[in-house]
Amino acid sequence: MFANANGHLVYAVTASPRSVGEELNPNDNTDDDDDLLIPAPDLSAAKTDGLNEVVAGESLSYEITFANAGVSDALVALFDDPAPIYPVETAGLEVDSGSWTCSANAPLALAGRWKGCDLGAL
Repeated sequence: MFANANGHLVYAVTASPRSVGEELNPNDNTDDDDDLLIPAPDLSAAKTDGLNEVVAGESLSYEITFANAGVSDALVALFDDPAPIYPVETAGLEVDSGSWTCSANAPLALAGRWKGCDLGAL
């Protein structure tokens, strides 16, 4: 079954005799099973700079990993990483002080399903 299927899966079965005269009760010759399909993505996010302390004013890099361990794709998923900006955040970043890069794992990128990143401005 398609991993992102939703709605109802109705699966019907019919029993047909060789001839109509052989059938004693035609009312019980069909049945169906109706199941509600529920997509099940399981998203996770991890972020690290690999450090416990950092000197103010030094460069700092983070690695952010998003994953889906679910059986369904996470259609139109949005991952958001708002940067803390000074002076709103005392330990925030200065405007225009950072840069961003992003990439997709090979299966997603090769399947043509990777739409890239909307990196915005820092």
